Formats: sequence, structure tokens, C-alpha cells
Amino acid sequence: ASSAAMQATYDEKVADLEYRMEEIEDERAELEQQLKGLSKGVDQEALATQLEEAQQKASTLAAELAEAQQLVADLQAHTPAPETPPHDQAAVTQLEAEVARLTAKLEEVLAEKETMLKDHTQRLDSVQAVCAKAQRYRDQAEDLQQTVAELNQQLVEAQQQTGSPSAAASAAPSAAIELLEAQVLRLTEERKTLLAARAQELEETLHRMESVEALGRKYQAVEAEAGTLKQQVEHLEYQLTAAEAQVPFLQSQVDTLQDQLSQGVGLEAEQIETLQTELDAKTQEAARLQEDVNDCLEEIRSLKEGNRGPTSPRTQKALVDLQQENAALKQKVFDKDKRLAELQAGPGSGQDEVIGGLRAEVQKKQERISELKQMIAEQNKKLNEIRSSSPPPTLPVSPL
Repeated sequence: ASSAAMQATYDEKVADLEYRMEEIEDERAELEQQLKGLSKGVDQEALATQLEEAQQKASTLAAELAEAQQLVADLQAHTPAPETPPHDQAAVTQLEAEVARLTAKLEEVLAEKETMLKDHTQRLDSVQAVCAKAQRYRDQAEDLQQTVAELNQQLVEAQQQTGSPSAAASAAPSAAIELLEAQVLRLTEERKTLLAARAQELEETLHRMESVEALGRKYQAVEAEAGTLKQQVEHLEYQLTAAEAQVPFLQSQVDTLQDQLSQGVGLEAEQIETLQTELDAKTQEAARLQEDVNDCLEEIRSLKEGNRGPTSPRTQKALVDLQQENAALKQKVFDKDKRLAELQAGPGSGQDEVIGGLRAEVQKKQERISELKQMIAEQNKKLNEIRSSSPPPTLPVSPL
């Protein structure tokens, strides 16, 4: 019974160990797949070919540079400086320019080569890191397989013994099982550590991506708001331009009406003076006629009191004519007085209303222009604050 229990415990431990070995094998296969992907991304032959071509190009340029420098040195050595002909000087200048061009080209090729080497080194480091991680999993799997083989061997040896198991025989499988359990625990802890590290790295990467996406959305919102503000500013500037264009026209209308008013006032003043002169003359004539009428009336009254009989038709006709003329003169004087009162009451009152309305409209336009300028200044200030507080996002480099 004790041997059967030990056999069951042993089988259970072996099954658990084999299950854990399968998990480790799956992770190892996944890492090998990642390694293959990285190996495909890094074409060693292409990089070697590019490096070889770059080295050949650098060697060629270096040879051309040395040849050009040698030509310049020979030309300078065999040509006296004071007696240098113009065509030799031009050749020297051309060679110096060619040397400068080749030097710049060589530096460009060397910089490109250095960049390629750095990129190649970084890729190789990444591949080596993944290879090292895969090798660790391979070693762990081999250790587990060896441990299982040793335990199986110990189990076979224990089963070959006859009779009840001795204390020494029972102690060997127990020690092996304890060793196996310790190794399984150690591998489990290492696996948990690796999984935790990968989960942490994945979480950090997701956090960075979320931050970048949030920043990108914020930047797009800011750009949209900036575009809206820009459109509002352009619309306000258009309204301001239109209002400023109307101001000179309205001002010219006001000036024209003021000129007309001034001319009308001057003309009315002349008419008033003329009418006043005519009125004075007619008043004097009316006074003289009134005196004549009074004299006639006095004569008629005297004739009536003297009982000289009724007045003659001629006298009556003259009296009627004088009365009619007096009434006409009174009506004319009344009309002149009425016209004078109208002129003195304020000439051009209708024009004053028109001018006042135009002046009020000009004042409103100027106030609207001031409001538009203030709104444009506020919108520009807000736009500058938004642009200065929200720089464009930069994408972080995701770790391998």
C-alpha cells in the first residue's frame, strides 16, 4: 500500500512536471517564432552587401580624393606662384572645388555608413537578447527533461527490488521528488517573474499609446478650435473692412449735405434781406396810402357834416378803390410777415433731420468698427494662448 501511494504521488508529480514542461515549451516556441520574425526583418546578407558597397564607394572616393590632392600638390609644386597663367589658376580653382565636392561626398557616405552600422548594431543587440532568452528556456527544458529521466530511472530501480521497500530505497525517490519539486518551484517562480515583466512592459506600452492617443486627440481638438477661431477672425476682419469702406462714402454724403445746407442758409439770408427791403418799402407805401385814406375819410365826414348833400359817385368810387387797395396791401403785408416768420423760424429743417440721421449712422458704424477691432484682438489672444499651451505630440519609440 505504501509503495502504491508513493507510486501515485510520483506519477502525479511527474504529470505536473510534464504539464509545466509543455507550458515552457510553448513559451519557447513563441520566443523562437519572434526570433524568426526578427531574423526575417534583419537581412544579414543585404546589410553585408550594403556595407560592402559603402566601403567600396568610400575607398573609391578616398582614392579619387588622394588623386585630386596629389594633382593639386603637383600643380602647386611645378607652377611658380608669381607667374601662374590664368588657365592654370582656373584649373587649380576647379581642382580645389572638385576636392571640396569629393570631400563632402566622402563625409556624406561615411555618415551614411555610420548610421547603417548603428542600425545594424541595434538590430543585432535585439536579436541577441531574444536568442539569449530563448536559450535560457531551452536550457530549462533540457534540465527538466534530464530530471524526469533521472526520476524515471530511479522509479525503475525501485520497482525492480523485491519485497517491501527498505528505508534507503524509500528515501531515494523521496529525495528525488523533493528535488523535482524544488526545481519545479524555481522554474515556476522564474516563469512568473518573466510573465510579470512582460505584463509590466505591455502595460507601460499601452499606457504610452493611450497617452499619445489622448494627446493626439487633444491636439486635433485644439487645431479644430484654432481653425474655427481663424475663420471667425477672418469674418470679423471682412466685416471691419466693409464697414471701413462705407465710412468715407457716408462722410462724403454728410459733407455734401453740409455744403448744401450752408448754400441754402446763405440763399435764404439773401432772400430774407430782399423781402425785408420790399416789406419796408410796402410798409411805407401802405402808411402813405393810409394817410390818403384818412384824408379822404376826413373830407367825406366834413362834407357830410356840412350838409352839402350826398357824396358824388366819383368820391364813392375813389373811397371803394382806396379801401380795396388798403385791404390788398394789408393782405400782402400779412403774407410777407408770415413768410418772414417762417424763414426766421429755421430754414432747412428737413435737411437738418437728414444730416442728423446720417451723423448718427456714421457714429454707429464707428462704434461697430471699435467693437470688431476689440473682438479680433480677443480672438487673436485666445488663439495664441491655445497654440502656446498645446504643442504637437511626439510618438514614443516602442521597446522591442
